[in-house]
Amino acid sequence: MKRVVFIFLSGLMVVHYSSAQDTLQKRNNDPNMLQRIANTPNKSGLSYEALTKFFQSSVTTGDNGGFNFKTTWFGISKLVHGDKVDLSDYYLSHKGTFARNFEISAGVFRDSSGSFSNLVAGIKYAAINHRSKSDTVFINSPEIASILDSLQRFVDSRANSVYLRLVKSKYSKQDANKKFSEIQDDFKNFDTTKDVNVLPAEYVSILDSLAKEIHYSSYKALLRRVQDAYDRVAKMIDLRGLLTFSFNPGYNVSQCRYDTTTFAAQYIKGIGKNYIRPWTFNSQLQYVYLHDSSGTKYNLNRQVFVVSTGFSKTLLNDKNLNPVLEVEPAFEYNYVSTGRYSGEKQNKLFFIPIIRIHVSSQLMIPVTIKYDLVHPRLFGAMSLTWNFRQSKQ
Repeated sequence: MKRVVFIFLSGLMVVHYSSAQDTLQKRNNDPNMLQRIANTPNKSGLSYEALTKFFQSSVTTGDNGGFNFKTTWFGISKLVHGDKVDLSDYYLSHKGTFARNFEISAGVFRDSSGSFSNLVAGIKYAAINHRSKSDTVFINSPEIASILDSLQRFVDSRANSVYLRLVKSKYSKQDANKKFSEIQDDFKNFDTTKDVNVLPAEYVSILDSLAKEIHYSSYKALLRRVQDAYDRVAKMIDLRGLLTFSFNPGYNVSQCRYDTTTFAAQYIKGIGKNYIRPWTFNSQLQYVYLHDSSGTKYNLNRQVFVVSTGFSKTLLNDKNLNPVLEVEPAFEYNYVSTGRYSGEKQNKLFFIPIIRIHVSSQLMIPVTIKYDLVHPRLFGAMSLTWNFRQSKQ
């Protein structure tokens, strides 16, 4: 994001002799513009659980704890082709809609004996994904477009005076041309490192003076305005609906039999327009095939229908609107349709509060407590989830 205004405020200065107007127009239509401003705040932990962006690994405690890894087809394609893993491509590649919405997972978990013998694979597809920012042209958003258009008009009108100011201040025309060449190199370096300190102090001074002419204290304040506008648009997109369908077959390698296999559907959607600390509706339907431990045959005769509904709330963000703490009170209803054990109730109801603690932009600790409301009993599990996030933004 910190580069978007540099593009506008410096485009004409660093390429003044090669048709500044044409260059500015090219930059305005350049898809890299989105790459420069797409440093969006993180989604909620619930969103990452529903559909990963790139790669995600997790370790879970409890009786059935284990390790799980998830990725999208897009992520696999990037690795196979040897491209640098970068989330900016996740947003910029409009042709990868299927690849971004198709998730693959694999994991190993404990069985009833406590050994890590259960292998679980999975496929998931987002049939409806209105949260995909790759389908949104951010610089066409009325709020962002208005700011960028005003910046473009400002630079168009001030380019010559900025150039003359630099020439007259301390350089001859020949030296000024050399200085412009140096600034071009510095700007390319900035494009790579994202470090504003690589830019010449006098160059930053000119940007500051330009910003003050349109009533901003500095170029950083102007950058902040564009970033804030982008954040608002991005976070409002995160409130939209997401519907996924998944299939997770299991296999117990120590006993050479199929194990817990699940068909599931999940729908999440933000409630209201509070994008800073949003409420999110979360509903899941599952049909679970389980091994019937009361029999001797290796079958999946025990079948359970599961419905769960919860409302996740972001309670705390950091200064960049990245979530730090989320809570989700939820209820789960189980109906044992086939394979009930002796004395087992057919209907079960659970209260499940979930707390998601974001240690960093990549690490999250979800803590799940499951309470049986029919036969009071408390269960608990804690996970450590790592969402791969690397970006040149």
